[in-house]
Amino acid sequence: HDGRVLHHGTLLFRSDPEMVAGALNADPEKFRTKSAKSVRARIGNIADFLQEAGHGDMDLEDFWKYLKDALSGSLMVESELTKEDLQAVRKLRDEKYDTWEWVFGHTIDFTYHNKVRWDGGSLEVQVNVARGGEIQEIRFYGDFLSLTPLTELEQALSGVRFRKEDVKAVLDQYAMNELFGPITEEEVLETMFPGA
Repeated sequence: HDGRVLHHGTLLFRSDPEMVAGALNADPEKFRTKSAKSVRARIGNIADFLQEAGHGDMDLEDFWKYLKDALSGSLMVESELTKEDLQAVRKLRDEKYDTWEWVFGHTIDFTYHNKVRWDGGSLEVQVNVARGGEIQEIRFYGDFLSLTPLTELEQALSGVRFRKEDVKAVLDQYAMNELFGPITEEEVLETMFPGA
């Protein structure tokens, strides 16, 4: 864009393969999008490949210098952000990139699924979110003791933004103990938005 290229990714220099494999062992059913699926490839450490290529036992600092030179040669221009630059970055983050509109409002259609075992029973949620971040369809399942069918709540959540505050505003209008038995509103929200 405008003559610039941004590339990002993760380079593992000298990592514990078991720890990395554990961290990447996510449930593939939790999020499903209609975008292209990533192909899982073998994970390797750069330090090992450097030795195989005859570069010896390079440390991270030496590799960083080698990488910058390999990517840009003499064209690399290093600079540091000023105090004013950092303030502008924080302002842009707060006003644009750290907003629901940026994170979910421009997203493609996706399906979110989660299941949690609470003291009051298990709760499972499946949500279809449409482009623009609105709930298209939502279903709750579980072994909690519901006194009222969940259909009215599920319909009330259709069209609501997939955002904790917006979902909470709808849940506040219902007697949660009649819908989810001993499972609380906070637990329903935590099932839908873990850690949020």
